Amino acid sequence: MKLDIVYKRIKCRKGSERTRRRHLGRIETMAAAVEERFPEVKNVQQMRMKHCRWLLDTWCAATTHKDYRSSLRLLIEALDRDNWLNPLKMSSKAIGGRPRSVSVVHSRSSKFWFDER
Repeated sequence: MKLDIVYKRIKCRKGSERTRRRHLGRIETMAAAVEERFPEVKNVQQMRMKHCRWLLDTWCAATTHKDYRSSLRLLIEALDRDNWLNPLKMSSKAIGGRPRSVSVVHSRSSKFWFDER
C-alpha cells in the first residue's frame, strides 16, 4: 500500500526522529495487515472506519495496544479523517498536557512537510 501521503504529513520535533520512524513502522505494519485482511484496499485513501475499528478490536496486541493506538491516531489525522476519532473512541478527553513530539502537518504549504521517510 502506498503511504507517501502519510509520510509527508507526519513531522517531528528536533531530536524525535527515532519516535517518528517507530510510528511510521507501526503504520506500515497496520496498513499491511489491513491490505491482507481486506484485499480490496490497495491505497491508503481507500481505508474506511471499519478497517480502523478492526485494527483496534482484533489486531493490536494487548502489550503494544497503546503504541499502535497512538500510531493509528496519527494515521487518521494524516488522512484528514478527524471525524472518525469520536466514533472510534479515540478523541482526547483532557485539555492540556505535554505536547506530542510527533504530529501531523495541517498546512497546505509543502515547506513545512518532512520529505524524508
